[in-house]
Amino acid sequence: MLLLAGYFLEENRGRLGLSGVRLSADAQQALLRYDWPGNVRELDHLIGRSTLRALASQRERPRILSLTAADLGLLEAAPSASGAVAEQGSADIDFRDAVAQFERATVAGALARHQNNWAAAARALGLDPADLHPLAKRRGLK
Repeated sequence: MLLLAGYFLEENRGRLGLSGVRLSADAQQALLRYDWPGNVRELDHLIGRSTLRALASQRERPRILSLTAADLGLLEAAPSASGAVAEQGSADIDFRDAVAQFERATVAGALARHQNNWAAAARALGLDPADLHPLAKRRGLK
């Protein structure tokens, strides 16, 4: 499992132009504890999403990016993390608003890292530029 994760980390490192992408100890444990109902593609997509999520949360572009268990988002899926919902408190958040905020922050971060080069930002996000422009317009970035 960790060997495959390392392969996907290396792919993302190259695609995002980072010196290194690594898993923290808690992220490794989360990967090993997870049930993996899907296939290898699920792991590939998880690593890709987690890398982008972790990169978007950084104020400055790091040389080496460390993914934590929280970046992986497997805490909610783990049987021992049944209290994850309770930790978020009783504040009601609209799902669509949360997704919109995440998309806006992710796209804005990619554009900032690539000096508003739309094609480069789209490549970094794994999107086609033709899809990035309408997304940015929907999220008020254009």
